Amino acid sequence: MNAFLVKEPTELAYEREQEQREAQDEAQIEQWGWDSLELSEILKRWGIQTVLAELKAQHERENRSQLEYRILSPAYLSGGYDDPNPCSCEDLF
Repeated sequence: MNAFLVKEPTELAYEREQEQREAQDEAQIEQWGWDSLELSEILKRWGIQTVLAELKAQHERENRSQLEYRILSPAYLSGGYDDPNPCSCEDLF
């Protein structure tokens, strides 16, 4: 015996829209994967400092605003350095 599944037009439209969104998300994820690989190659070729300087310059040209960034050393991140911005002891009490 054959069974037929009857769906409302709104349900069909929702399912179609959901499938389109999922396909679009998958395409974006795949594209980001390729872009990420390309970015890795650029970083290897030019170095992080050069790439960050160019990102800063492009941001400032396009947005007419300043962009500041800091690269923290592994020694600083591991606690090998004192904090460059020590808190005031008065703030603790």
